[in-house]
Amino acid sequence: MATLEDRLRVHMKRGEGGFTIVESMMAAGILLVAIVLTITPLAISMRTIDRAKDTTVAENIAQARIEEVRSLAYDDVGNVGFAPDGILARSETRNVSGRDYTVETTVAYVGSLTGLNVVAQGGDGVEGTYDLGVNYKSIVVTVSPVVGSAKPVTMETIVSPPTIGALENVAVVQIDLDLYEPYGSYGDPAPLVQITGPNTYVSSTAALTQYFAGVDLGTYTIQTFGSTDWLVDPVSISSGATSVDAIGGWNAKRTVRLYQPASLTMTVTDKDTGLPITDAALTVLNVSSGWSYTGSPGEYGFSDLVPDLYRVTAATSGYATSFVDLDVPGLGGGTSASGTIELEAQSFTGVDYVFTVNYVGWNSYVINGAKVEVVHPTLGSWIGYTDEYGKVTLNIPASTGSLTATASTPWGHGNAVWNFTSGSGGRSKTLKVSKPGGTDRFRIRSGPVGPDGFFEYRLGGSSGTWVRIPANYLGKVTFILDENYGQLVEMKAFCDVTDYPGSALSSTSTTLNNRNKTWRVSGSC
Repeated sequence: MATLEDRLRVHMKRGEGGFTIVESMMAAGILLVAIVLTITPLAISMRTIDRAKDTTVAENIAQARIEEVRSLAYDDVGNVGFAPDGILARSETRNVSGRDYTVETTVAYVGSLTGLNVVAQGGDGVEGTYDLGVNYKSIVVTVSPVVGSAKPVTMETIVSPPTIGALENVAVVQIDLDLYEPYGSYGDPAPLVQITGPNTYVSSTAALTQYFAGVDLGTYTIQTFGSTDWLVDPVSISSGATSVDAIGGWNAKRTVRLYQPASLTMTVTDKDTGLPITDAALTVLNVSSGWSYTGSPGEYGFSDLVPDLYRVTAATSGYATSFVDLDVPGLGGGTSASGTIELEAQSFTGVDYVFTVNYVGWNSYVINGAKVEVVHPTLGSWIGYTDEYGKVTLNIPASTGSLTATASTPWGHGNAVWNFTSGSGGRSKTLKVSKPGGTDRFRIRSGPVGPDGFFEYRLGGSSGTWVRIPANYLGKVTFILDENYGQLVEMKAFCDVTDYPGSALSSTSTTLNNRNKTWRVSGSC
């Protein structure tokens, strides 16, 4: 008979052989529960990501459809076979990355008869008159994934008609404002806008889109209204965007760019010594628009600039011309910027050339403030500005070839160019700027004399920018404007800067009619 010790020994050997069946089943059950608990959240996460992807794609499709509709002519906005009729399919399927999406586009007439006023005055834009109620079209775009649980995405827009029905004696004017803020929002609201012409109308709402209903027929100029930091961009003025024709029965639209003016202060130094240079002439060039302004020698501050990227060039006798690119007013917004230009001294044997700049054919109209630049292909360039006698002296390298002298002004004249080879002795040359084709010439005489006297002119009324032009020693100037029939041109004469801006010696205005103009200033300084 086996002893108790033998039975215990046998039991221990059996235990060393592995798990029992019950133990194995319990382990498998625990593993299965762990797998289920892990897979369930993962599956939920995958479904959430899938729905988010479907929603994003649906939003992009809907936005693209809205933009597509907005680009169509008014008569084409409608569903094929429905009212209003048009070229848009009411339902279609689009495939993106292997997934199908249903795009529903519904177009319906809207107006005050349907209970929806697109503008405050009613569907036809005229308060107190009979409203046809079918002047505008409402577009609703709904995009849904064919497979999946993502919710449909819906976007809406309204398209206005080119005409306002039978109301042929009045017009609607719509002004869209483009607030030009390349370096971030200033946080200021859009300003009120007014249109001036046969009558003056002021918008009731300071918004990016402003409506003027029941407008008398005629040509109007778009302006900002009241006290505001916003100015009309010169690009909008020069392109004619600030002028709008109110035509009976039509809805006229214009987009006008506005900006908040910025200032720029520059410092010019000697690259080797670090000492300041106080007589350099600076040119600021707006890289985006091409607008440029050249200041008088020593003028290192500039104001009323459109915020943008500028190239500032400095030039003075004895130094190589140099430039720097600056963000004005600077990244992040603000109202001012500053910069420094280092000039490197040049060493050469020079000879004095005296240049005289006048208007072609009229020696008495020598030009004060004209820019003369002499360029050598390897040695650099030399820049100067004429005085009230139209003269400037440049010390340029002697006995060199392939030099080019160019006379230019910021007042619309065509450039004068002279190619020459410098000699060992000094000499003089008259450069005659011209009147380009398709322009009108303005001649002012008998006015304040230089160097203190000056004139200002602007195009387009109060939304325009005043341009200063210094008088010559005889009190005469010329400036050139592009032909722009019917545009208002204003001019003022000043004896010196102490009278500016409120005490002009004389002022006048005229309209462009594709003819040259002359103004004989009255009064004396």
